[in-house]
Amino acid sequence: MVQGQITDSCHLVKLILNSKYDDFGAIPYNDYLYFVSNRKPDALFSENRYTDIYKARLINDTTFEKPQRPSKLNTRFNNGPISFSKKGEVFFSANRNPSYNSKSVNYLVLFTSAFVNQKFTKWAELDLGLKARNNYTHPAINSNADILVFASDMPGGFGGTDLYICYKIKGIWSAARNLGENINTKGNEISPFLHPDGSLYFASNGLNGIGGYDIFITFFINDFWEIPRNLKFPYNSTADDYFYYCSNDKSTGYLTSNREGTKSNRDIYYFFIKKPTQ
Repeated sequence: MVQGQITDSCHLVKLILNSKYDDFGAIPYNDYLYFVSNRKPDALFSENRYTDIYKARLINDTTFEKPQRPSKLNTRFNNGPISFSKKGEVFFSANRNPSYNSKSVNYLVLFTSAFVNQKFTKWAELDLGLKARNNYTHPAINSNADILVFASDMPGGFGGTDLYICYKIKGIWSAARNLGENINTKGNEISPFLHPDGSLYFASNGLNGIGGYDIFITFFINDFWEIPRNLKFPYNSTADDYFYYCSNDKSTGYLTSNREGTKSNRDIYYFFIKKPTQ
């Protein structure tokens, strides 16, 4: 077996980005692979490596050109992960009022931009009417840009970070609603992904799994989110697995893991479903 490659009878998970830095949250858009990394040291304090959003032109699903930071997209400190709608609306998380003061808390909030004429517009903070002293991160927008799921540690949840949902109705975002106890646990629920078929993928370290964070899938049926189903091996491992993305037909995609074979805390894997031998 090739190092960094995990397979069973019909699935293949292949390590494609294995640097000494943290690389995570891969998502393809418009012939590029976007991901988050802390590979560039901070200019003032070299021991701090803040995360930025990167893009790399795809040669094929598993190879790409040298990653670059998109202009007008990253803020000064931590940025990412990122999510795109079908028409190019962009959502990502970043520090609101970053400061080098070690006594201050640099809360993560949600930002928006747009991809217009092959360029990103200037970002702006997304106003959802949420309280300032909490973290709001890991946004997942649906293809029509009218459903947003994100993770937050706001009071009133079930655990550390819960998943919340907002709906855009007549141009206005609804109040954030907790996805409920079928989804959220005493642990952490993070890295949601909304598939065009209506399914929701996310990671949890509070649901029954085989490792630290495992990837789960759920559907919204009859006004309720169903009990999540674990994706199991090879998508999940005994380590942490999260930031799952899959194509429209669910045959290919990307995930992040720190399973055996990685060089850092987080590396990016590609997966595809092999066709049965005729």
